[in-house]
Amino acid sequence: MKKILLLLILIIAQTSAQNLIEIFEEDIPKSLIEKSEMKVLIEANINALSKLNPELLHYYFKALNEYASDDEGKKEYKRIMNFLALEKQKEVNNKINWINSQLELLSNYEKNSHYRNIPARYFYDLMPDSINILNERITTIKENKNLYNYFISKWLSKDSGMRLDIQKDYSVTKNNVVSKIIDEMNNSFDELKNNMNAESDYEDFVDHVFDHWFLFKDFNSDISFQAYELISEIVRRRFSYSENNRNRFRVSFGFRKNNLANLDYKISIDEMNYSLNYSFSTDMTQLFFSIGYNILMKEHKTFLSEINVSLSYLKGTGNKTYQLTSPLTALPPYKGLQEIYNVVNFREKLDLVRMNSQNSLLFSIESPMLFISKDFFISAGVTAMFNSIDYSVDNSYYYSKLERGSLLGGGTWIDVLVRGFDSHKADNLKYEEWFIVPLFSINYSLPNGLIFTAKAFNQYYGIQIGYEFL
Repeated sequence: MKKILLLLILIIAQTSAQNLIEIFEEDIPKSLIEKSEMKVLIEANINALSKLNPELLHYYFKALNEYASDDEGKKEYKRIMNFLALEKQKEVNNKINWINSQLELLSNYEKNSHYRNIPARYFYDLMPDSINILNERITTIKENKNLYNYFISKWLSKDSGMRLDIQKDYSVTKNNVVSKIIDEMNNSFDELKNNMNAESDYEDFVDHVFDHWFLFKDFNSDISFQAYELISEIVRRRFSYSENNRNRFRVSFGFRKNNLANLDYKISIDEMNYSLNYSFSTDMTQLFFSIGYNILMKEHKTFLSEINVSLSYLKGTGNKTYQLTSPLTALPPYKGLQEIYNVVNFREKLDLVRMNSQNSLLFSIESPMLFISKDFFISAGVTAMFNSIDYSVDNSYYYSKLERGSLLGGGTWIDVLVRGFDSHKADNLKYEEWFIVPLFSINYSLPNGLIFTAKAFNQYYGIQIGYEFL
């Protein structure tokens, strides 16, 4: 079966690259195709008509032969082309009706909106533009049924070597070619259903079916499937979890940038019986290692189809020093009362904070929210994070205790009660925190098991590369 499918795809690839005008070259007057501009126009018309329905081709070739004959033939050419326009209108309506019927059947067949909307786009792309109905009345063109079957047979078989033999019954040829195409499509569809993990993406098979949509329009009993079933099966196969892509472990490496919350620090000045609290914020890049396990919840890749549970260890990348500039402390506006103020003036650019280490543990649970494609998806979940930060502070400052009051003649007086200069150095300070926050990630996986992920949560973001295995 697989060989039959591969053979069909190979045949499709070869014939799709073949120029249709080369197939019908012997059936077109040479005086027309010798002119390059006319050849381009004829080729465009053949492609358009065959894409709509190759049953229209025999009218077009009849018109071309009339056009190349004489002046009287040119009048007949115009009459045939007008008739062909009417037939084209009918086929456009037939194709639109067929597509709408497939969409309706798909809606009843596929209850999952994700697997219904993607196949529907295939049919919307196939939808032809409607044509305004001609008003003029055109008499029926006499049809040569054998010639009709000859052109259909030649288009279906893509046999450029086929020559018209007026003694031959081409209805038999047409039936044989149609039967062969139907058998190949039936076998390919069976192969698709029985081999859900096949490597081929079957896009060529879809194009082949759509090129032969007219064989499906009357629900031909010889065809074992409908086009909507094919597209639905392909989409499901594309988004299905293979046997090697089910419950699996994942190991990941990467880095994350952490924007830390404010760290508090307290200075106590015993001589003034005074304490000053201040805070600073920082960030640190962390390398991390993570191990996780994916639990399959559904057979196909869709909303909440799997749950990924992971535990990660993160370590800061070396020491980091920050030089802080603290503003001078100014006296508040005088209110006319005798008051005492504590003033601490830091020496500018001499307050240093050194981040010695930052270690973190994360426990995360996330699940797919949206599959953009079978390998590209967006996940969301929650993560519990514990941060442990070791840091040291080295600063120096002037301090003073001032008393301020009113003079009898007006103005204010200031008396310095305490004045001094000090420096302070604190090592092995520790800051610890834990929290639970939402987690969002964008993921792209490769068939070989590699998966690339960009994650963001709260004030953290990072990039990682992982490997999945059973």
